[in-house]
Amino acid sequence: MKKIKQLVKNITLLYIEDDPFVRISMFEMLELIFQSSNITMATNGKEGLDQYKKYHTQTNIYYDIILTDINMPKLNGDEMSKIILSLNPKQNIIAMTAYNKMASLDNLQSMGVTIIKKPIVFEELIEAITTKVNKIDTDKNILNLNL
Repeated sequence: MKKIKQLVKNITLLYIEDDPFVRISMFEMLELIFQSSNITMATNGKEGLDQYKKYHTQTNIYYDIILTDINMPKLNGDEMSKIILSLNPKQNIIAMTAYNKMASLDNLQSMGVTIIKKPIVFEELIEAITTKVNKIDTDKNILNLNL
């Protein structure tokens, strides 16, 4: 646990979930990994997209990782992810779903979105986050080499 906490200490996360019970319990799980000040929550896809744009406008950077539910009101996670990837094709997204077969899941995976199944297994969540953080570190190293 100490290793993952060190790995994500400067990582920002936008977490989007419409179910209040799931949102609170997942937030508690995320606080075991991330500094709570680095986690922003939204309650649906539209709010998540608005928060994503607002954060970028205010900071001129994007969230490092987006963790989102797929099935949500106002704007589902599938559509929200596509819009976000059109704004920032390198955005790291982890999508959570209780559904096993959806054509949109294959489409999202082909766009680089990591899909994890609900109910969430903590170890799978840590593995997905670690993979995304390692990708962020690799991208930053490549960017620094090109400067």
